Amino acid sequence: MTTAAHHIEKETLRGLMQPSLFQWMTRTLGDWCLAVFPIALYGVTRHPAAFVFAVIMTGIAQHRLALMAHEGSHYRASRNKTLNDMLTGIFALWPFGN
Repeated sequence: MTTAAHHIEKETLRGLMQPSLFQWMTRTLGDWCLAVFPIALYGVTRHPAAFVFAVIMTGIAQHRLALMAHEGSHYRASRNKTLNDMLTGIFALWPFGN
């Protein structure tokens, strides 16, 4: 059994690696929603199952925010390094106290 090596054109790869502020902010906002909405659900219902759900979803959201902080550390949020660092610090690292 042989495996075929897949080849990606250099220009295609370069295009995929470009920073996208819209994509980074959209994903980061989604991660915040993933944490906030289950907590709000528990706040409204006070049901033990909602509490367990909120804890699990908040943990997942924190992991995803850490991934977005990692992307920001590689300047994948914005081409402007100052803006990149500011957005990464406020929206992705702040929840961790960094």
